[in-house]
Amino acid sequence: MKNNNHVIQELGRSAIMAMNSGDVSEAENKLLRVLEIDPTDFNALNLLAYLCAINGNQLRAIHYLEAAIKIKPLDGTVLINLGKAYQEIGNHQNSIRV
Repeated sequence: MKNNNHVIQELGRSAIMAMNSGDVSEAENKLLRVLEIDPTDFNALNLLAYLCAINGNQLRAIHYLEAAIKIKPLDGTVLINLGKAYQEIGNHQNSIRV
């Protein structure tokens, strides 16, 4: 498991560097690799949701945010982003629920 943690950290750093350089596709690929290793990695789920949201894919963002909220149910940022994503797709009922 220790080796996996190192791999996850390296992939996470690489994903952030790719995001910062504007290579969204590479960032997404790195984050998806993190989830292959650990499907419950909160940071990867949250960053993937962010990438989806800024690219207009609110349904995918919701998918990742719903998974992240199961891990950290009281995370304010995720709750706010989930509410916004639901609002963006016109699902005001879930937007209010969150």
